[in-house]
Amino acid sequence: MIKFSSAREAHLNWLSKLELLIKAKAYSFNNSETTCELGIWLYSCGLKKYNNIAEMALLESVHRSFHKSVASILELIKQEKYSDAENLLQKVKENESCQLLSLIAIIEKKISAPQTIPPKDAEVRHLLSMLGQ
Repeated sequence: MIKFSSAREAHLNWLSKLELLIKAKAYSFNNSETTCELGIWLYSCGLKKYNNIAEMALLESVHRSFHKSVASILELIKQEKYSDAENLLQKVKENESCQLLSLIAIIEKKISAPQTIPPKDAEVRHLLSMLGQ
């Protein structure tokens, strides 16, 4: 099972590395959604084992979107558009990153306490609206 605290920490470290890459004007970075800590867990067992938790599909979607945005940031760095890269990183922090951290917290709570009440429709609708779906 994933240690959710280490997944959160790894995600925040990922964002810090992106900030450093922009400052260093470097774009060499492993951005694979399947080899980061969260991706390894999602695609090795998380999606299968916890497919009954509605937020898992949302987590995968936001996780994929996050990595696409990171790829865009890396491309901007490569094109020497550092200000644009910083602006996009800020948007990623405000959107995908917040959504990822929120979903991880919700899923962690549900996995830790399976006897809890099923997700509220309003909660799922709110997360979907954040994704624009």
